[in-house]
Amino acid sequence: FVAADDLDAEDVELALLTTVPADDSALGTAVEVTDDRGNYARKSLILSMTIASSGSSPYDTTAKNTAEISFLEAENDYSAEVKGVAIYGKRYGADSSQILFYGPLATNKTVSAGDTFKFAADALVITLA
Repeated sequence: FVAADDLDAEDVELALLTTVPADDSALGTAVEVTDDRGNYARKSLILSMTIASSGSSPYDTTAKNTAEISFLEAENDYSAEVKGVAIYGKRYGADSSQILFYGPLATNKTVSAGDTFKFAADALVITLA
C-alpha cells in the first residue's frame, strides 16, 4: 500500500490499456497502447481524493481527476482499441513501475490517426470501499 502523502505528480502516471487484467493475480497481462510512430506516452496524473460517508462503507474513498486529461494526438492508429486504464506508481517495485489501480472503460474506444484521447474533468473516478 502506498500512502497518498508519498505520491507526487511525477510519481503517478495514467496509461491506456488494450488488454485489462482480469484480476490482481493477472497484472502481468496488462498491455499498454502502442503506435508505430512512438508518439503515445503515459500522462502524469494528479487526483483529488475525498472521503465520503456513503455506500456500503462509512468511509468510502473516491479519487478523481480535477482537470481534463489529454493524451497526444495520434499520428497513426493505436495498436488496438483502448479497453481500460492503469495508474502506475513510477518509483515503486523492482522495475520502478508498479500498477496501483486498473480498470476497464465503460465503452471501448478506437483511436485513429488525428484523434486525441481525453478524459473530461471528474470523468476518471476510482472508488475504494
